[in-house]
Amino acid sequence: MSSPLWPTSFQATAFASLIIGGVIYGAIAQQIARYAFVFRNDTNTLKIWVYALSFLTSAGLVVDAVNTWYYLTSNISTSTSDAILAFNGLLLGVTVALVQIFFTFRIWSARKKIRPGSPFTVPFVIGLGLCIAASWGASIAANIFIAGVVPSSEFELKPFTTVILQFKTAIDAVIDGLVTIFLVTLLRVHRSESSHLHKESPLTMLLVFFATRGLIILVTQIMFFILIFAADPVTVGTANTTIMPKIYAVSMLLTLTNRKTSRGTSGSASSGSRGQHARGSEHVNLRALSFRTNVQPDTHRGAPGEGSASPVMFASSKGPTEEVTMEPDPDDWENSIGDHRRRTEDKVPLPIASAIQ
Repeated sequence: MSSPLWPTSFQATAFASLIIGGVIYGAIAQQIARYAFVFRNDTNTLKIWVYALSFLTSAGLVVDAVNTWYYLTSNISTSTSDAILAFNGLLLGVTVALVQIFFTFRIWSARKKIRPGSPFTVPFVIGLGLCIAASWGASIAANIFIAGVVPSSEFELKPFTTVILQFKTAIDAVIDGLVTIFLVTLLRVHRSESSHLHKESPLTMLLVFFATRGLIILVTQIMFFILIFAADPVTVGTANTTIMPKIYAVSMLLTLTNRKTSRGTSGSASSGSRGQHARGSEHVNLRALSFRTNVQPDTHRGAPGEGSASPVMFASSKGPTEEVTMEPDPDDWENSIGDHRRRTEDKVPLPIASAIQ
C-alpha cells in the first residue's frame, strides 16, 4: 500500500534509483579492487583519496537503502528520518567535492605539462575551486533546512530547499562542463596518455574516453539539471542524491585504473596487448635462468620493504650487480579471479627426477 506522505511515483523513483545505484556501486567495488592490486605503489595521498571515496560511497549506499525503506514503509516524517536524509545529502556533497577536486588537479597537472607558461592556469583552477566551494555550501545549506536545524513550517521549507537544490545542480553542471571542455582539449593535445588502449575493445575505449574526460558525469548532470526544473524537485533531488555520487566515483576510478603503469600498459590491458612478456604471477626458475645467462641469484639480500615490489638481485661476472623489480602486472588481476590450477604436464621435470624414473 502506498504511503500517504510519499506518492507512488516518488516511491517508485526512490526504489529504481537504489537499484541503479547498487549496480554502479558494484562497478565501483570492482575498480577499487583492481586499483588496490595493480597500483599498490601509488602515493599515500592518492591511496587515501581512493579509499576515502570507497568509504563514502559504501556509507552512501547503506543510507540510501535505509531512506528507501523508510519511503516505502513509513507514513510520517520524523526528526530521525530527516536527520538521516540530511546525512545522506552531506555524504553526497563530500563525495562530489572529492571527485571535482581530483579532476581539478588533473587539469592543473596537464596544463603544467602541456602549457607550462600559460597565465590562465592559476585563475582557472582558483575559479573552479570557488565553484566547488559554492556547490558544497549549497549542499550544506539544503541539509540544514532538511534536518530542521532552522525552525520553519513545511510551506516555508519546500521553496527554500527547492531553490537551493536547483542552484546546486546548476553550479555542478557548470563545473562539470568546464572540466569536460578543458580535459577534452588538453587530452586531445596530449594523445600519448591513451595510446596504450589502442588494442582494447571499442566499448572499453569508449567507456574510458568518456570517463577520463568527465563526459559521463556531464551528461548525467545535465539530465538532472533539466529534470529538477521540469519535474518535482524533491523526487529529482532524491534520485540525484542516490545516483550522482556513484557516477562521480566510478568516473574517477576508471580514470585512475586506466593509467599507464611502469610497463606501459593500463589497468584494463588484455593479455594480447603484452606480446610475449612473462606474467608476474608465472613461476620463474631462477636457477635454470642462471645456467642460461651465466649469472647467479643473490640469496643474501634481506626481505623487501612492506608495500613495495619485490626486488631480485643478479650477480654477474660480466658486469655490476643488476636489480630487477618484479611488480604486479595488470593482467595478473584478471588471472587472479580465474582458475589458478597448474597443469602437471606443463612442469619441466628436474634431471634427478628423470633419473629416478
